[in-house]
Amino acid sequence: MDTDRLQTALEIVRQAQARFAMLAEPPPAAVEPESLRAVAERLYLERRRRDEFFPAGLFGEPAWDLLLSLFIAHDEGRSLTLSEAFTAAKVQPEDGPDLIERLLDAGLISREQGCFDRRRGAIVLTDEAVHRLAEYLTDLL
Repeated sequence: MDTDRLQTALEIVRQAQARFAMLAEPPPAAVEPESLRAVAERLYLERRRRDEFFPAGLFGEPAWDLLLSLFIAHDEGRSLTLSEAFTAAKVQPEDGPDLIERLLDAGLISREQGCFDRRRGAIVLTDEAVHRLAEYLTDLL
């Protein structure tokens, strides 16, 4: 085994150890909204990190990626444009409208108030989706 491959393997082991150590830490006594956002950001970033190690398109849960991104945006007080939503969900623009429609039909997202242009619109989480995501993220703490 050459030195570069050994170094790469050691780095992967170090990263895994760091993740296990982070998971072993006791949860905070009180849950604050910022900590929920941090959990959502960590979940989203871990999914993007995973994409770096495996072939493109192997994994995919675009609805989940989009919900996490919208939760983060909600915490920042902003909406996502459709273009941002498609990028966050890792879907092609021609496939994005179907995803948006499914989430609208499920009552998890809504079009930003006053923005009904389907091509240029922006989307936000519904109050129910914020509540459900907050409960789920709290359970992960």
